[in-house]
Amino acid sequence: MLRLYDTLTGTVKPVNTTENRDVKIYTCGPTVYRESHLGNLRSYLMADWIKRILINNGSTVIHVKNITDVGHMRQELLERGEDKVIAAAIKEGKTPKEISEYYTNIFFEDELALNILQADHYPKATDHINEMLSLIESLVYKGYAYEVEGNIYYDISKFPNYGALSGNIYSNLIKGSRTEVDKNKHHPQDFTLWKSAEKGRTLKWPSKWGDGFPGWHIECSAMSFKYLGDQFDIHTGGVDNIFPHHEGEIAQSESYTGGKVVDMWVHGAHLLSDGIKMSKSEGNSYTIQTLNELNIDPLAFRYLCATTKYRNRLNFSLNSIKSSQRALQRLKNRIRLIRNQEPNNSETLNNNSWLGEFNAKISNDLDLATGLSLTWKVIKSEIPSRYKLQLIKEFDKVLGLNLVPDQINQTIESNIYSKIEIRSNFKTSEEFNKADAHRQSIQDLGYVVEDTPEGTTIREQFYSETEFGKLESISSSSELSQYPLNTNKYDVTFCLAGSDFTSDLIRCINSIINFTQTTSYQILVLNKISNPELPKFIKSIDQKINIKVINTDHGLGEGTSKNILLKSSEGSIIILLDTSVELTTDISKPISTTLMDQSVGITGAFGLKTTDMHHFYDGANENVKEMDAIQSYCFAFRRKSIQTVGLMRETFRFYRHLDLDYSFQFKSKGYKIVETPNLSLIRHKHRIWESLPDYQRDKLSQTNYKKFLEKWQKHPELLEANQ
Repeated sequence: MLRLYDTLTGTVKPVNTTENRDVKIYTCGPTVYRESHLGNLRSYLMADWIKRILINNGSTVIHVKNITDVGHMRQELLERGEDKVIAAAIKEGKTPKEISEYYTNIFFEDELALNILQADHYPKATDHINEMLSLIESLVYKGYAYEVEGNIYYDISKFPNYGALSGNIYSNLIKGSRTEVDKNKHHPQDFTLWKSAEKGRTLKWPSKWGDGFPGWHIECSAMSFKYLGDQFDIHTGGVDNIFPHHEGEIAQSESYTGGKVVDMWVHGAHLLSDGIKMSKSEGNSYTIQTLNELNIDPLAFRYLCATTKYRNRLNFSLNSIKSSQRALQRLKNRIRLIRNQEPNNSETLNNNSWLGEFNAKISNDLDLATGLSLTWKVIKSEIPSRYKLQLIKEFDKVLGLNLVPDQINQTIESNIYSKIEIRSNFKTSEEFNKADAHRQSIQDLGYVVEDTPEGTTIREQFYSETEFGKLESISSSSELSQYPLNTNKYDVTFCLAGSDFTSDLIRCINSIINFTQTTSYQILVLNKISNPELPKFIKSIDQKINIKVINTDHGLGEGTSKNILLKSSEGSIIILLDTSVELTTDISKPISTTLMDQSVGITGAFGLKTTDMHHFYDGANENVKEMDAIQSYCFAFRRKSIQTVGLMRETFRFYRHLDLDYSFQFKSKGYKIVETPNLSLIRHKHRIWESLPDYQRDKLSQTNYKKFLEKWQKHPELLEANQ
């Protein structure tokens, strides 16, 4: 019997699998305004394993996974009338329907790549507006909701158990309330069921209260009622859904039915990257497309997730997914060899202790890690190969790793076999050079030919054998030793942190090469390993140029990226350049002249002044050299000063205001901040800034500014105005 951890009761309890009844599961699905990242997909894998175990134990499962194509994912955005699907449509020049259909199809492809079983129903929010309106009308009629100016709000004071799922009990919510965006509410924590549509809104529907659109929580209640009825067994989602989404669902659903609707709430923990939750806004997210670009089998991610309890946070890195890829390939290769050794045999395996132990372990709150361990033990055991294959097939009904495909070589391209035959003929005729050439051509297509006493076999390359697998990459600055004290090899190191806008990076590199007159300089570039364009460009430039590329396995935070560059630099002077900058003259000479004054810590092209740390302004207007900060477009200092000042704060993941923070870090050590006048460079559009929606870049900027103020506001003596 399957036992799972129920968030509501805080206990591991059995799933009700009474004979002759269906097990009903509802999964909070994607909001289809962009690709789901691997953190999202981890929670869908959790639901898939629950479903597979139930089916394997003989239950009939009805599974519903909704598609949210009205994109208000957060309550505060909903109350401002914002919609992520509409925002994505405007950005990409498409209609909301085109956007939602495009990303819905990608979601289905992602689930297929991860071997996630299809749900029985994928209801779309926009197809169930009538059901939502009917539910809202009932809640208003029963006194659980109220209307203000065409908006309908759920009154949480009417539901005594509000907060039981998350621990955010009503009294604590009231004490902790902050000034609310929506002034129409009776209580600050009341949530929106129906929002009045602003003028010109695309996604809106008529109602008795006027045109509007549904709140986030009401969608899942309405669709679960339609497809699963007034009671169902399991509701799954990520821990982010616990509050306020699932808390809101419980309140509105139980207010409607008058009783308990969901028997068990199951939540998956965060997937981390760089030690923090994976998210698009943090710039540390991976997608299935990312894995494909890196030539990594998406099932390696499924394998990785199986190694850690679903309720435990899992740190993702390229190193961890590489290890999982290698482990999965080794496992499949061992199975392939076993399969080749034994003829097909119809003899079945009955009452096997291995199978009993496997089912017992995985049914104990999804102990998949032990299930994997047992799979390896079976492979290495002394039992007959035909029994091994039968056991592995049974195990894989739950694991879902496609360990024993129906066709042994089903993934091998058909033209490979003809190449193998031609190679064999060349070997027979002792034309070994031609045979080796064909072997290499097969390898170039991603396969390995192995000659054994039993004959020639073929398999897919292990990740470590591929071009990407052989590349070195870095996941964090901690992988490098502390700041190296080695002798300077160059006068200047230009440091550039690459972004998704490779053309900007190439433009900046070309301008350095074209205008820098000293021969003793180095260009250091941080580049995502999945970006193929930069290596092509590097190969095309003069090999005499001292340019070094450091590959990262994903997009790192700004502070981390800069610290990797600082630790790797070998120039006496470091010049950090933003990739939006283009040089029009040699800036290394005037910068070097400024830094000859040992009292100067940082210099650059664009200085900033402030009198209170709350407002910074262009210092050039005051006709002075000494500043309070230098902007990161062009930011230079002596490498040896890092020994005194230290590295940058890696809590600054977004780029804004890190330049202020590091400038004050220098000032706190007694250094002056000086603008070097007449540095000739062009500032092009900052495409990272422009690529973000207003609310997101404002939030990221404010978060960084708060970090800056928390550390430095108590040190007004550092300001030039107070000298």
